[in-house]
Amino acid sequence: MSDSKSGINKFLDTTAEPALKLGAAGLGALYVFGLLVSNVHLMAVGVSEFTSLRAQNVMTGSLTAFYFASLLVLALPWCVAACTCGIALCSNQALNKAGTCAQVLTLAVALWLFMAWMIALAWGFLYPWGRPWVVTQNVWSLKASFHDFGVIAQQFIDTFGTRKAVVAFLAFSLVLAYWLIKLDVTRFFGASRNSLGPNAADWARVGLMLGRLVMPLFVLIAIVCTVFGFSDDVYPNIRANLGGGQPDVVELQLEPGESGKITLPFDLASTPPAQPGAPTRIGPVVVWYQSDKFLYLSPFVENDRDSDRLLAIDIKMVRVIRYIPGSVRISGRHIVKIYKE
Repeated sequence: MSDSKSGINKFLDTTAEPALKLGAAGLGALYVFGLLVSNVHLMAVGVSEFTSLRAQNVMTGSLTAFYFASLLVLALPWCVAACTCGIALCSNQALNKAGTCAQVLTLAVALWLFMAWMIALAWGFLYPWGRPWVVTQNVWSLKASFHDFGVIAQQFIDTFGTRKAVVAFLAFSLVLAYWLIKLDVTRFFGASRNSLGPNAADWARVGLMLGRLVMPLFVLIAIVCTVFGFSDDVYPNIRANLGGGQPDVVELQLEPGESGKITLPFDLASTPPAQPGAPTRIGPVVVWYQSDKFLYLSPFVENDRDSDRLLAIDIKMVRVIRYIPGSVRISGRHIVKIYKE
């Protein structure tokens, strides 16, 4: 009995406890990233009153981590190809340098296209207007195949085609290239750093020394651009029940006694009540956020560049909220496209 207890205690001390601590630290990191992303998005919209303690932040943090991983995976093939070709061309060994570069570039293109396709497909499932889970068209039809390719390519552009994402991609590429050369990973592709000529080896040594100093800056740039790019152009377009910030499109009815005490913008309020005591209708509008006190909304208008369109309505004044089937493609705080179901 004592041996079994000691075995259990040893397992708890050496395996279970570190695993639990690592899991708790991971959940904490996801929560912090989710909190940061949601706050950055709300600040861009103009909302300053919001509740931070939400379990949804863990899901948002998981999406942010997936976005980080997607950028790293997309950058890796090109980094390997660039480093391998550079070392092979500067090598003193009798290698087929052109053949090595051609092989690694071909492999990088094929691998990148496959990964870009799968990543775009995965992100598209999170968008309300993305490719559906169930394919209703004939997948063997040439027309359906081209349509499917166009949808997935557009999903990739929507997710990674922004300036912040491109800057983060380039910063991650430099960081990966530094570690690929430092760890001599390219030796597995027939281009070892030890085979460099004297001049090239000196340049590589100096580059690694400088890289040690500037790599933290590139890491910081990559993280900041990824978080802000994700907050502005990806997070607000993901379904809310999946951890995103996609707004709701609704129509509101205000309490008759209260609606007469306020003045609404002309493009928010519908026609005045037909008789005294009738509720005032508002909408359709886009609800960006709902706190315990206010509804933050703006007109359901495409490409509206006016910066003073956000309106907060006391939630106690609202009698009825009617949700309208539809979604909006968002960049920053602007609606760039409307999708009606």
